[in-house]
Amino acid sequence: MEVVKPVKRNVLLNPGPATTTDTVKYAQVVPDICPRETEFVEIMDEVRRELVRVVHADPAKYTAVLFTGSGTIIQ
Repeated sequence: MEVVKPVKRNVLLNPGPATTTDTVKYAQVVPDICPRETEFVEIMDEVRRELVRVVHADPAKYTAVLFTGSGTIIQ
């Protein structure tokens, strides 16, 4: 496993983009997962189950539906 170099942090005093911690930066440095892979399907299934649990819904009656798209998909 390759060692990741420390990230230089700049403090931005203007509105956006926001600065992020090293923890956030390192969390983004992961291999891509293809939506056709079993691992992706398993992760999405877990996310859907957890969303139902977080809102205290009955999983026998409710399911979470995830939509993918750009930031304007909700319009």
